[in-house]
Amino acid sequence: MPVGASAILQKENRPFGLVQNIMDLFSSAKKDYVRSVVSWRTRYSTNIESVDNQHKEIFGIINNYIDSILKGFGKLKTKYILDELIQACREHFDHEEELMLQNEYPGLYSHKHTHKHFISELLEIKNKIDSNPFPISISTGDFIRKWTVNHILTSDKAYSTFMRLRRVA
Repeated sequence: MPVGASAILQKENRPFGLVQNIMDLFSSAKKDYVRSVVSWRTRYSTNIESVDNQHKEIFGIINNYIDSILKGFGKLKTKYILDELIQACREHFDHEEELMLQNEYPGLYSHKHTHKHFISELLEIKNKIDSNPFPISISTGDFIRKWTVNHILTSDKAYSTFMRLRRVA
């Protein structure tokens, strides 16, 4: 058993070790946050102003959702933000689908199905928040971010290209 100065140093190192572990945890969370934040980039543009504006709004809500998890705002606040996201997505999807219908986009029904499935995923996340006694995982925010970006870069770009070519032809 250490005595004297080495005993004091050992006692001081225990709290420091705990503090260091907490600091490492926050550092890791900060890295997760930076990876999870979604920022508007020109490559996301569909060249349809109303759609791009809605995408930007959705990105903001996703960032608020992720922020609420990382800052530990609690389930009630996080669910409120998730409800806001679900509502914004529903309105956005209705708008996109109406544009597709007006322009006779051949991929409308497939795109519509994708939208419906995503809303179901969001509702499932909301239900899990209610039933899970543990804190909300940042992975839900990461999933939402990745799905949204991928959807814009693939499905939304496909219909926007179709509409742009249709207007030119």
